[in-house]
Amino acid sequence: MPQGSVLGPILFLIFINDLPLITKFTATDIYADDTTLSIHHSCIDSVVESLSQDLISVDAWCTKNLMSINVAKTKSLYLSSKSKLNYVHNHAPPIKFRNVNISNNIEEKLLGITLDSSLSWDVHIDNTLKKCNSLLYLLSRIKQYLSVSMRKLFYNAYILPHLDYCCVIWGNCNCLLTERIIRFQKRAARLILDKDLTAPSVHLFRELNWLTFPERVMYQKALLIYKIFNDMCPDYLRDLFTLTSNVHDRTLRSSSEFQLYSPKPRTEFFRKSFVSSGTNIWNCLPYYVKNATNINQFKSLYLRWIKS
Repeated sequence: MPQGSVLGPILFLIFINDLPLITKFTATDIYADDTTLSIHHSCIDSVVESLSQDLISVDAWCTKNLMSINVAKTKSLYLSSKSKLNYVHNHAPPIKFRNVNISNNIEEKLLGITLDSSLSWDVHIDNTLKKCNSLLYLLSRIKQYLSVSMRKLFYNAYILPHLDYCCVIWGNCNCLLTERIIRFQKRAARLILDKDLTAPSVHLFRELNWLTFPERVMYQKALLIYKIFNDMCPDYLRDLFTLTSNVHDRTLRSSSEFQLYSPKPRTEFFRKSFVSSGTNIWNCLPYYVKNATNINQFKSLYLRWIKS
């Protein structure tokens, strides 16, 4: 099949569709030709053993299907709390593949997101702001030839997608990182509107009809949950959430208003997760917003509600 063909990607996906069926111990996630094996366990030896066994199975599948694994590009990454990372890195036995130790990294890029071992998102946000700053510099060089509306269009088309991409995951970063992104938004707003440093950012954001980054993360989380419960997302995402009507035997007001069951978080990590924070955001929405008939109406109603 020639590269760049229309049928090529579809036929390739059909070809590798049975790969996840051969792994016994790990979850297998496939996106095009990127395959990730993952497992969670309290014992590091069990993690290494499971990954090693399933890696052998994947290698056998590849051999049978006339494919090969690029050993040089095969990496491992342990995710844990900062207090346990030193123990994990010092005591984890090497994962071997074809008698070669797989490189264990403290950070790795996966589908455009840079994951680090503690999920602090420092590196990912550094990379994101680097891209955004270079684009903002380009805008500063050409802004004299553009109207304000064209500058806004440039920002929405080239810069905003970098801030929105998967922010439901990495948007739970700490306050210092969040503040860095907000400062970038303020610089962009002043540049687009030709304002000096003394101009209050609140007025600039209102004039541009912008949300701050934390507000934008909330919007994206609410939007994703709307898609989940309107059959616009894979089933595994819907399985993350539980309706209150499925938890309580008796009919409650929250059941009729399409509320989600919110388990009490026992850790700060879970409190910031998409499941916990997304549930709280969704439950705060008025029923008429959650009951929107289509995605465009939901966006319109949500933005009107959040700015009211």
